[in-house]
Amino acid sequence: MQKSQLLGVLSIVVSFTAAHAGDDRFGFATHFEQGWPISPDMQYIAATGVSYIRDDLYVGNWEPTKGVYTLPSRDMAWLNAAQANGLKVVGVLGPNYHYTDNYDPIAMSNLATWIAQTGLVTAFEIVNEPNNAYARYEGSNWEAKPVALTNAVTAAVHAVNPSIQVIGLGAQGTQITDMLAMGSSMDGVVYHPYGNGYGFIPESTYEWEWRDYGTWVQVLSSKTKLPKWETEWGIGTTSNFTNTNQAEFIARRLLEAAGLGVDHTFIYEFQDNGTELYGVASSNPTTPKIGYYVAQRVISTVAGVRGGTSFVTINSVANGDFADVKAFAYQGSINKTVVAFWFGNYDPRTPPPASTCELTFSVPGAFIQAYVMNAITGTQVPLSSYSWSQNGTQVSVSGLPISDQPEMIVMQ
Repeated sequence: MQKSQLLGVLSIVVSFTAAHAGDDRFGFATHFEQGWPISPDMQYIAATGVSYIRDDLYVGNWEPTKGVYTLPSRDMAWLNAAQANGLKVVGVLGPNYHYTDNYDPIAMSNLATWIAQTGLVTAFEIVNEPNNAYARYEGSNWEAKPVALTNAVTAAVHAVNPSIQVIGLGAQGTQITDMLAMGSSMDGVVYHPYGNGYGFIPESTYEWEWRDYGTWVQVLSSKTKLPKWETEWGIGTTSNFTNTNQAEFIARRLLEAAGLGVDHTFIYEFQDNGTELYGVASSNPTTPKIGYYVAQRVISTVAGVRGGTSFVTINSVANGDFADVKAFAYQGSINKTVVAFWFGNYDPRTPPPASTCELTFSVPGAFIQAYVMNAITGTQVPLSSYSWSQNGTQVSVSGLPISDQPEMIVMQ
């Protein structure tokens, strides 16, 4: 396409007004590139309160022949729809079969800068899970190559638009930490923290030697100050892992990620994709599942507050199971404090016995409303239903119900 034509497209793009201000911490993996319906999916996604979607940008659509670039109508349609609905896009770039080296840094850089000029992509993710197809293609000494590739694309994209981020390395465990040690100019580190084993426990992950999700996040924090991008994680539904089980998994993982201060975490995926039933909505027609409403509830509850800076003291647990209690505080500049707590390390299908607990946490600002809400059911109980006291900024609450379903104390 000639420069004048591209400028015409850009003048249309920038005329859109964002439909909502989503939360940058949260997103969904999507498959609009594979033909998902733009409407009503974009509207449903925006209504959850997320800020991001993540989808593939297939080379063949954008570079149909070597060195010749276009703006594919189908991709431009969903990219423009995302912007019109206030959603940011992480676009995944992969192999380019027009070139002898399918992952040629110059070729990928040229394509990325072409797409960057549309203004419709907020971040490029360089190669999906490079420890798989990319590693097989590059051979045993593959780890140094995605570092060089990501650095090359970063330099090229920043030269065109410094505000567009380039993220990558998304392998596993020490593969990532080894690559980080090689030096990188990219804008964020990617990983996909699916659950360990069969993946049914949200507090677990498989990052090789790190099987506990919270421990993995802390290890990564010790290795790099780059923003963390969890661009895929989730759990599918089956005949014996119900929509309610999936909703609980999603709630616990979202709350832990936010509680640990993870910058961006994306649920895989928004909608069921054929026989892949990982969606928080079913397809044909798009119909929200329980997980959709639970994600929406969690995201709206932690709006304006962040974890990772304040701690919760677990004073007592009636059944003595201190080891499995997960408790996080979320605070911000507004007079709002949220505390989430639950029994972790359990498969939602085999929950532990419910119990009660006493917690102490900081509430730095004044509040006029306080309640406890079950993240799964949405049931709210006034905080006054429990025994609580305040000493300065420290609030203690006893007799709180605790189970594997997260409860959220909201004070604002």
